[in-house]
Amino acid sequence: MKNKKASRYLAFDALKGLKEAIVSVDEFTAKEKFPYISEEERNEMDILIYKSYLRKEAIYISYYYKGKIKEICDVVCKIDAIHHRLFLMIHGSIPFASITQLRLKDSI
Repeated sequence: MKNKKASRYLAFDALKGLKEAIVSVDEFTAKEKFPYISEEERNEMDILIYKSYLRKEAIYISYYYKGKIKEICDVVCKIDAIHHRLFLMIHGSIPFASITQLRLKDSI
Protein backbone atom coordinates (compact mmCIF):
# COMPACT_ATOMS: atom_id res chain seq x y z
CA MET A 1 0.00 0.00 0.00
CA LYS A 2 2.80 2.44 0.86
CA ASN A 3 4.52 1.74 -2.46
CA LYS A 4 1.41 2.78 -4.40
CA LYS A 5 1.18 6.08 -2.52
CA ALA A 6 4.86 6.78 -2.98
CA SER A 7 4.68 6.02 -6.69
CA ARG A 8 2.06 8.76 -7.15
CA TYR A 9 4.53 11.41 -6.07
CA LEU A 10 7.54 10.10 -7.98
CA ALA A 11 6.36 11.93 -11.09
CA PHE A 12 7.02 15.26 -9.36
CA ASP A 13 10.57 14.21 -8.51
CA ALA A 14 11.17 13.45 -12.17
CA LEU A 15 10.43 17.02 -13.28
CA LYS A 16 13.76 18.54 -14.24
CA GLY A 17 14.36 21.99 -12.81
CA LEU A 18 11.41 21.91 -10.40
CA LYS A 19 13.52 22.61 -7.33
CA GLU A 20 15.38 25.42 -9.11
CA ALA A 21 12.07 26.95 -10.23
CA ILE A 22 10.74 26.85 -6.68
CA VAL A 23 13.89 28.57 -5.39
CA SER A 24 13.63 31.27 -8.08
CA VAL A 25 9.98 31.90 -7.17
CA ASP A 26 11.00 32.26 -3.52
CA GLU A 27 13.66 34.79 -4.52
CA PHE A 28 11.13 36.65 -6.68
CA THR A 29 8.68 36.95 -3.79
CA ALA A 30 11.40 37.95 -1.31
CA LYS A 31 10.43 40.55 1.21
CA GLU A 32 11.29 44.19 0.63
CA LYS A 33 12.91 46.20 3.37
CA PHE A 34 10.86 48.92 4.99
CA PRO A 35 12.20 52.23 3.67
CA TYR A 36 13.67 54.81 6.04
CA ILE A 37 11.37 57.79 6.52
CA SER A 38 12.74 60.92 8.18
CA GLU A 39 10.87 62.99 10.74
CA GLU A 40 10.46 65.78 8.17
CA GLU A 41 8.90 63.35 5.67
CA ARG A 42 6.55 62.07 8.40
CA ASN A 43 5.45 65.64 9.12
CA GLU A 44 4.77 66.23 5.41
CA MET A 45 2.72 63.03 5.29
CA ASP A 46 0.70 64.19 8.33
CA ILE A 47 -0.15 67.41 6.49
CA LEU A 48 -1.20 65.50 3.34
CA ILE A 49 -3.40 63.16 5.37
CA TYR A 50 -5.06 66.10 7.10
CA LYS A 51 -5.61 67.95 3.78
CA SER A 52 -7.13 64.84 2.24
CA TYR A 53 -9.37 64.36 5.28
CA LEU A 54 -10.64 67.96 5.32
CA ARG A 55 -11.30 68.09 1.57
CA LYS A 56 -12.67 64.53 1.41
CA GLU A 57 -10.26 64.06 -1.50
CA ALA A 58 -8.80 60.80 -2.74
CA ILE A 59 -5.20 60.16 -1.75
CA TYR A 60 -2.67 57.63 -3.02
CA ILE A 61 -1.22 55.67 -0.13
CA SER A 62 1.82 53.42 -0.38
CA TYR A 63 2.10 51.14 2.63
CA TYR A 64 4.15 48.20 3.81
CA TYR A 65 2.20 44.94 4.24
CA LYS A 66 3.61 41.42 4.67
CA GLY A 67 6.99 42.27 3.20
CA LYS A 68 5.62 44.16 0.20
CA ILE A 69 4.88 47.78 -0.54
CA LYS A 70 1.36 48.17 -1.88
CA GLU A 71 -0.39 51.23 -3.28
CA ILE A 72 -4.05 52.12 -3.03
CA CYS A 73 -6.19 55.14 -3.77
CA ASP A 74 -8.89 55.94 -1.22
CA VAL A 75 -10.59 58.66 0.81
CA VAL A 76 -9.71 59.22 4.47
CA CYS A 77 -12.80 58.84 6.68
CA LYS A 78 -11.23 59.06 10.12
CA ILE A 79 -7.85 59.74 11.70
CA ASP A 80 -7.38 57.82 14.96
CA ALA A 81 -4.50 59.53 16.76
CA ILE A 82 -4.93 57.38 19.87
CA HIS A 83 -4.48 54.02 18.13
CA HIS A 84 -2.33 55.49 15.32
CA ARG A 85 -4.57 54.27 12.48
CA LEU A 86 -5.95 55.79 9.33
CA PHE A 87 -9.50 54.72 8.43
CA LEU A 88 -10.34 54.65 4.74
CA MET A 89 -13.65 54.56 2.90
CA ILE A 90 -12.99 51.38 0.88
CA HIS A 91 -9.86 49.66 2.21
CA GLY A 92 -10.55 49.64 5.95
CA SER A 93 -7.74 50.88 8.16
CA ILE A 94 -3.97 51.19 7.93
CA PRO A 95 -1.53 51.78 10.81
CA PHE A 96 0.36 55.08 10.50
CA ALA A 97 3.68 53.27 10.94
CA SER A 98 3.17 51.16 7.80
CA ILE A 99 2.65 54.14 5.47
CA THR A 100 5.68 54.73 3.26
CA GLN A 101 4.49 57.40 0.84
CA LEU A 102 1.47 59.65 0.21
CA ARG A 103 0.36 61.91 -2.61
CA LEU A 104 -2.88 63.72 -3.31
CA LYS A 105 -4.78 62.60 -6.38
CA ASP A 106 -4.42 65.96 -8.12
CA SER A 107 -0.60 65.93 -7.79
CA ILE A 108 0.04 62.97 -10.14
